[in-house]
Amino acid sequence: MIKPNPFTPQSGWEPKSFQGRDISIRHFTETLKKTIETKRPEHMIILGDWGVGKTSLLKQFKKITQKEGHLSSYCPIPKFTEKDNSSEIINLIAEEIIKGFPVINSIKKAMNEIEGIGLSIAGFGGEITRKKKISSPQIFLTDLLLQLWKHLKVKLAVILIDDVQNFNEVPQVLDILRLVLSRDEIITKTNYLFVLSSTPRGWDYFIDKHDPIGRFFRKRETIQCLSETETKKVVLETLKNSDVKFENSVISRIYPYTKGHPYELQVLCSNLYENQIKGRVSNQQWTAAFNSTIAELGRDYFASLYRKATDREETILQVLAGQDDEIDTKTIQLELLKTDKKYPAKDTRFYIYRLIAKGLVLQKNKGKYQLIDRMFKEYILSLT
Repeated sequence: MIKPNPFTPQSGWEPKSFQGRDISIRHFTETLKKTIETKRPEHMIILGDWGVGKTSLLKQFKKITQKEGHLSSYCPIPKFTEKDNSSEIINLIAEEIIKGFPVINSIKKAMNEIEGIGLSIAGFGGEITRKKKISSPQIFLTDLLLQLWKHLKVKLAVILIDDVQNFNEVPQVLDILRLVLSRDEIITKTNYLFVLSSTPRGWDYFIDKHDPIGRFFRKRETIQCLSETETKKVVLETLKNSDVKFENSVISRIYPYTKGHPYELQVLCSNLYENQIKGRVSNQQWTAAFNSTIAELGRDYFASLYRKATDREETILQVLAGQDDEIDTKTIQLELLKTDKKYPAKDTRFYIYRLIAKGLVLQKNKGKYQLIDRMFKEYILSLT
């Protein structure tokens, strides 16, 4: 009997085989040790593009922290709009911090005091409601962290806040967090280590708006896609004991298309697995699985990315999708005029720079351009 699909294309699900993050894990472990010894936490920021594995890495950090006998809380952050205010968002962070800690008696003892500053918890781990309006989010978060710390009774507590680029429309939230962690009573009476994750562009946005944030979260880890060797190892280890085998010819095609992008890798391999015949996946199943993968990636991300482009910019994206290698502006202009003689070729460079700013195009070498991702290229080709 074929076992359930072991690949995890769902966003936020931890992969069965965790690869390529040894350096980041070592740096985090060293930071844990140093923070305990000095009681001077070096708060961290994990940077990585969409789907590259920031969430999985934070969850590994939580496991490591608790294996060492400390406490850790993982806090996922939804998207916000400019209509949301900082007080409501700080309340949400507080709720996620409380819910994210393991259920232990020492934290339960803090609940009455936490209720006194505005939160009502129906049993630890239960529903959280606000009993009164909080006038100052900075004072509220400070009081929450102080009250929690009195009952945690550990040398270190790690708080992991995922996807802080979702604060883009309310950037002052991170400045509030910085101010709270800079307060004397937090520095002298607690030992919290905060680890945030963000996309690079999202973090740059905060630095532009609130420069002190960058100086406060100085310890940075940037995670990239997996290497070809790591990609193959993920595939083989995930398939182990699954009763399904990918032929070598199939495995050899996975990296050239995904370039080791963890999420794209999981989606493609999941579809390959679903197309197995008698426990084997050969090149005969590739096309069906690949088409399903492009459709899923389009729905999950690429369609919204593509919609950022104007009509003029879409034409440039289509030209780049039709090329095997990066090309220069002059070549792009010539290709544009082949399809549309009235295209304003003199404005090509302007449109390219806009596409770069929108995160759709990369400038790999001086004066040469390509799409950000091989799978994004395949998605664009599927539209024509």
